[in-house]
Amino acid sequence: MLASVLRLAAFRSAGLAVTPFLGTVQDFDLPFGLVIMPMFLLSGTFFPISLYPQPIQLVMELTPLFHGVSLLRGLTTGSLGLHALCDVCYLLAFGLLSLQPALRRLPERLIQALLAPPPAPPATRRRPARLRCLPRLPRRPPGPPAGHRPAVCAPPTT
Repeated sequence: MLASVLRLAAFRSAGLAVTPFLGTVQDFDLPFGLVIMPMFLLSGTFFPISLYPQPIQLVMELTPLFHGVSLLRGLTTGSLGLHALCDVCYLLAFGLLSLQPALRRLPERLIQALLAPPPAPPATRRRPARLRCLPRLPRRPPGPPAGHRPAVCAPPTT
């Protein structure tokens, strides 16, 4: 459980480090698509990293998710060793280093948001005058449309 909390804290601090630089929630699509999704697919979660070429393995070993997966895998299989200590140290260092930009920039953004005037209420949309003054179409008399044949449901009786 402590390993899961450590992994969560490392990723949460990375998310906090990115937050002050994004304007809206929709801006999170870019980091998610370019960083999180490839890291998720290339972290050794689904396939062992030995299936990948050596240069890709080196890149995979630099990601924090790889170290989180490696630590949890070692805990579940019971194969703990020196690499588990390295994983813990990596996750701690990653979490603390990625928290620094958030601690530096986030208070500025929060103060700016508190001091900013409230947004103006949305203006009511008015239709242009030319659309409001369309001529009325003549009403059609009640009854079936011209050229309409009633559906035959039963054979005619004589």
